[in-house]
Amino acid sequence: MKRLRLSILCFCVGALSTAAFCSRMDKELYEAVYQFEIKGNFTDALDLLSRVSLEGDEEDKSKAFFLLGKIQEVSENPQTAAFYYRQALANPLNIPEAYFLASRIAEFDSTPERIVLSRTRFPAPIRKTFPGNSPSILLANNQIYTLHGEKFISVPMVIPSESKIFAITSQGVWYSTDQGSSLNFQPKDSKQPIHTYRFDSPVEEVMPIPSLGAMVMTSKDFALAGNEGIRFTIENRYRGCTPVGHYTPRNELVLNCQDNALHLLNAENGNEQQTISLIDPIRQAILTDDGIYASSSNAFWFYRPQTKLSYRWENSGNPIEDATFFGKHLAVLESGGNIKLLNPETGRETATASVDGEVLFEIAKGALGIFSQEGALTVVDTLLRPLWHYHFGSPLTARPLKSQGQIFLPFENNEMMTITALHYGKKPILSQQYAYRAASKLPSADWNSILPLVDSATILEPGNPTASYLRAVHLELTGADEKKRAAAWANAVRFSFGDKKASSSILSHYAKIIGASYVQFLPLSPRTLYPNLFNAGNKLFTVDPAAQTLLSLDPTTGDIRWSTKLGSLETSPALSNDAEHLAIASGFRVDILDLTQNGKSRSTDLPGKPFQIEFSNDAIFVSTWNGYFIKLLAPNFRIAWARKLFNLPFYFDISKTSIAVASLEGSIGFVQEATGQSAQPMKSIGTNISGMEVSDSLLAVATDRSEIHIYDQTSRNPKYTLPTSAGIVSLKWVTLGKTKYLLAGLADQKICLYALTSQDPLWTFDGQSSIYTNPVVRGNSLFIDQKSYIAQVSLSKGTLEKRYPTPGGAGTPFILDNTLFCTSPKRLLYAFPLTK
Repeated sequence: MKRLRLSILCFCVGALSTAAFCSRMDKELYEAVYQFEIKGNFTDALDLLSRVSLEGDEEDKSKAFFLLGKIQEVSENPQTAAFYYRQALANPLNIPEAYFLASRIAEFDSTPERIVLSRTRFPAPIRKTFPGNSPSILLANNQIYTLHGEKFISVPMVIPSESKIFAITSQGVWYSTDQGSSLNFQPKDSKQPIHTYRFDSPVEEVMPIPSLGAMVMTSKDFALAGNEGIRFTIENRYRGCTPVGHYTPRNELVLNCQDNALHLLNAENGNEQQTISLIDPIRQAILTDDGIYASSSNAFWFYRPQTKLSYRWENSGNPIEDATFFGKHLAVLESGGNIKLLNPETGRETATASVDGEVLFEIAKGALGIFSQEGALTVVDTLLRPLWHYHFGSPLTARPLKSQGQIFLPFENNEMMTITALHYGKKPILSQQYAYRAASKLPSADWNSILPLVDSATILEPGNPTASYLRAVHLELTGADEKKRAAAWANAVRFSFGDKKASSSILSHYAKIIGASYVQFLPLSPRTLYPNLFNAGNKLFTVDPAAQTLLSLDPTTGDIRWSTKLGSLETSPALSNDAEHLAIASGFRVDILDLTQNGKSRSTDLPGKPFQIEFSNDAIFVSTWNGYFIKLLAPNFRIAWARKLFNLPFYFDISKTSIAVASLEGSIGFVQEATGQSAQPMKSIGTNISGMEVSDSLLAVATDRSEIHIYDQTSRNPKYTLPTSAGIVSLKWVTLGKTKYLLAGLADQKICLYALTSQDPLWTFDGQSSIYTNPVVRGNSLFIDQKSYIAQVSLSKGTLEKRYPTPGGAGTPFILDNTLFCTSPKRLLYAFPLTK
């Protein structure tokens, strides 16, 4: 009966089917099964399979280890079975077999998994990694290390110290000398190069191509270098392009160029055969035998050049961070944390999920790794269901390498961490067991037991969120130094990103500690560091430019109420809103959206790219980078008028009586709201302008000479001139009692309050590390971000009144009703209650 189960199971996983046995030692594999199943000859079967596991190719070895494990399992030797199954799992034949092997190993050996196998410290930082059959790394001091077995061994090559190394393959090293105008290829076991290629301009990029040589980009030319010398050189035409690789079905070299196109060149003579053009820059191109997959902006395209140039399919969504093949699907990671699997033939989505990450890497068959900006690794299966989660405490410094069931991760401090690729989440992780045991003792406050467990968890998993949380709680309870407590909480919060279970409880406790109503993680793109907060009535919103998304937030909880797609956005798009609409710059147009879920969206083309946008009553005013001033009228927001006021961008501010304008090149004036025409000729003030602010009839202008000039509508010369100690970053009018003052944020982080009649500030607040030095005023206080806290400063005295802690960083504050909001570069939303 045991033999019958062996045969049935082996056929189910494909190991013993006739189709499966097409490898070099299939006869021996058949014979081993025959000896065990039919003849009951245990010893001979094991001997045959042991020989195949030593002498066969990788596929033979995998089958042999699988059968050895299965024989031991049906013979009731679970520990030995688990041993052989681990060997088979290093190179499983397919994904179902990988999942099966992982399950059987966990069944026979429940020992918690050590994810980190070893750590290696190198004598210099790791500059770059080179995958392939013989993975290599390049250090900042030009030392080369190549993987031998399970360790990276230094390659004793004689290469000039001033050389620039471009690529390392299993055959050798490509590097340049002589001010970069020559390229050398030197085998790893040689003391001198065997090929030297000379160019008329410095070499900038080299991509080795198996059997062809290398694609070479210089500052002027593109060339293909081979064993016989330079096969061809194309001057000037492909300057600034990036080599993509060799498209083998048509024997073409592919270049990604600045004209937003892939250029396909004949590999024999360099003649251009085809061009694949897209509207936006091409972020990534993947070459396969079936065709070419290209990502650009927020879409993926599939082309099959051997049949026709038009694309076979397009799949659009959010801007794309990374993409890779995963099993039979194309995995696409988008800004904002969405990951999806696409059918490579049709582009149809087969699975989607939300995850925090920015780099995709196939850990093993059926296990896709997503690395985050903070150093977390989330591993998912072929349906994008989480298999396991781990946090290394710091981000990768280069792409991982993979070999024989192990993954090699480069980190800061010259460190390479080796982790297992054979964990499928079927067994508990040792570091996390330590952390769970420590957490279970928290209600009894047994810190004598908790702290050693926390130490053990942290040694194994530096970014374990539960262990980091417990350490922060202990420092809080023991009254440790404020800086230590702040650093501990910042780590605990940062490490909890992507771990929904840990994040909720940690952020809740953290909010209580710092006196916040809540602290919430915002699922923004890692490339959106300081999102703008704005409100429409009592509703809170933010824009994620990198993900091209508008998010509606619940101001009482920080939860996402709804989100909607926006058009193509720059990093910091001009935008403005009123109670019902958002107007946002998108290329040479302005998009106007209703601030309701599934609200109407409309666009208006403009004669230039928007520089500043403002709502006023039933209109939207826009200034453009090329000096146009435009008025759009509600409800359709069509252009009422467009005036060419300047040749450069300009600021404007709307008062009750007119609109003040000030160009960056130093011209100021007033225009009529109804027509956009100048009320009087523009005045040049003889210096560049960095900002302006209007209050009734007074216009304050910040200049690049560190002066504030104050005009009224009738004067040609400034009524007042106020010198400042540094460049002026922000400027706003404030009122104390019935008197107007100017509040200036300076480039040296100082904030100063000026009376109009005195050249010396009434007070100066010495700030630190504010992102934009742009304070928010509420009542008799101003609020300004100060690196790790929000400062509340008396508007009348300039003295610090209160700190709102934001360990890990703070952005420009925002106030809605009686709540102080702040977003951090770590994508946290803080909400603090304010006294009424």
